[in-house]
Amino acid sequence: MEKVKKYFPSTAKLIKERREVVGISQTSLAYALGYKNGQFVSNAERGLSSFPAEKIVLLAEALNCKPELIIEARVEEERIHLTNVVNALQSGNVEKEVAPETIPLDL
Repeated sequence: MEKVKKYFPSTAKLIKERREVVGISQTSLAYALGYKNGQFVSNAERGLSSFPAEKIVLLAEALNCKPELIIEARVEEERIHLTNVVNALQSGNVEKEVAPETIPLDL
């Protein structure tokens, strides 16, 4: 049995689109958020990771959007993830105990 992996498609699309509209590079956005290079932004734009809740205000400022826009994307992703976990548990396709790292508590 496997764990349900989390993916962040809504946030990924939002970040990439807003970054391109604003006209900044991944590296510039990373620096604005306190990261040393653009790798985390690259991962976020591919949906492999998401920014910590503590970065939402800085991210919104850098992307020239309201924090609520980012929050809405994250909430939608969490709803999808929880639905996937429940469906997988009910079908017996994942372990009954879902590891804490797969369910972020930073909503």
